[in-house]
Amino acid sequence: MAVITHFLSDESGATAVEYGMILALVFLAMITGVSALGQSLTDLFNYAARELIQAMSDAAQSGTSGP
Repeated sequence: MAVITHFLSDESGATAVEYGMILALVFLAMITGVSALGQSLTDLFNYAARELIQAMSDAAQSGTSGP
């Protein structure tokens, strides 16, 4: 009976599990942040590409090659 009581009260592995859970949450937060940043960069580059295409189209229609 003493062995079972000692086994149930032993918490030496609990710390490793807690650190593992904290690490998993940190990685989840990092992945979420990187995904959001990646989407923002994609939107920014798509906007820049659309503006450049529009500027080139306007320049071609007006017959000018630059400012």
